[in-house]
Amino acid sequence: DCDDLLATRAILKGLKKSHVETGTTHVLIHTVSDILHLARSVLVDNAEGKYATEDYYSDLDIAKIETLGPQQPHRWVDTAIVEMRHSGYVRTHIILPSSIFGLLSGPLFNRSISNPHSMHLPTMIRVSWDRRESGIVGPGKNIWPLVHIDEIVDLYIVLFDKARRDPSTPHGWQGFYFGENGHFTQYEVAKVIGEVLVDKGHMGSSEPTPFSAEELDKYFAGVRSSVCDVETRVGWTDVGT
Repeated sequence: DCDDLLATRAILKGLKKSHVETGTTHVLIHTVSDILHLARSVLVDNAEGKYATEDYYSDLDIAKIETLGPQQPHRWVDTAIVEMRHSGYVRTHIILPSSIFGLLSGPLFNRSISNPHSMHLPTMIRVSWDRRESGIVGPGKNIWPLVHIDEIVDLYIVLFDKARRDPSTPHGWQGFYFGENGHFTQYEVAKVIGEVLVDKGHMGSSEPTPFSAEELDKYFAGVRSSVCDVETRVGWTDVGT
């Protein structure tokens, strides 16, 4: 859990115990939200949909990542993990997925045992369906990064394989990896959702409308955006967009 500090400390404690007993230096890959939920991204700001940010984050610009304050969502867990960089018993890597699109496939998903959907875009669709209008925050100018589900899966595999083979794979403060392969505005995706729901006869207009104050209690907008340069470090290539 990207917010559960006690669980994170327990995992780190277990890795330390294993290192003492076996001498093995472990690899830990942690997931934290780049834009998992409108209000719960580590890069979230207070744009409220009013503007498109020029404040981009790159996973090569470590100094800028370090400026993220402890008040940012998930940051307390990130920091606890990164602080282990000099411990000698674990090399830590943190992956930040973007807004994920596409459906997972495989035996468990094909048999409807596991959920093939991501959270962000399906949530927007469900909200639009319930209110019978596609929704945006403010004018919907805020920018979100995106990535295909198969690409982000590949990133985990590529990073894990490289980290096991090569101890010099960037880790600790250098070990942040943005899973990103493009960007879109909230208005753009809300407009498409509206068009689809109009085609299905569920509502009369495809034009997105601002969320009410009550709806904003559940759905917040305005995120900083990120740029992925990870392929230069671990060999990951985005292929799905």
